[in-house]
Amino acid sequence: DAQLVFTIADQVAVAIENARLFKAEREQRELAEALEKAAAAVGSTLDPDQVLDRILEQVERVVVGDAFNVMLIEDTNARLVRWRGYEHLGVEEQIARSTVSIAKYPNLVKMVQSGEPVVVPDTDTDPNWVSLEGQEWRRSYVAAPIRVKGLTVGFLNVVGTHPGQCGSADARRLEAFASHAASAIENARLYEAEQRRRQEAE
Repeated sequence: DAQLVFTIADQVAVAIENARLFKAEREQRELAEALEKAAAAVGSTLDPDQVLDRILEQVERVVVGDAFNVMLIEDTNARLVRWRGYEHLGVEEQIARSTVSIAKYPNLVKMVQSGEPVVVPDTDTDPNWVSLEGQEWRRSYVAAPIRVKGLTVGFLNVVGTHPGQCGSADARRLEAFASHAASAIENARLYEAEQRRRQEAE
């Protein structure tokens, strides 16, 4: 009987490990596909809004969250320019095109200064989290800075309605998508600068 128990236990352990490996392989494949589509979006158009929308679509596929957005830095503020998921939460009008002072949000300041992503598994216990009236639904958060030529020009943010939704693996994934967002923003700015130069030369 003891031998039978050991044999069954070994088989169960193998099955669990195989399931874990299969899940990891599937997640890695989904991430690769999402990044490939994001890269294709960058190369398909110079319209940054279109590219950022497609990037957010792919982020939603591979990062667990309820609301997704891109904020761009304008002087000392960060303005929300593209978003997904907020309509399901009934707060789209509240957040659409909203602008915040970066200095008032320690996590944004940290990303600007360090160039590193931020993970907040539970907003209720994070000392740097700024709680806003009407946005108590934000219970977890992960973000990556969007950097162009070493400077942070924006943020790629994911917000969850439950604590524990976000982790370090999500931060690493967001970094890869933030890199694509940075390329799109840089391409658009270079194109606009070239257009202005041509107009001035005429």
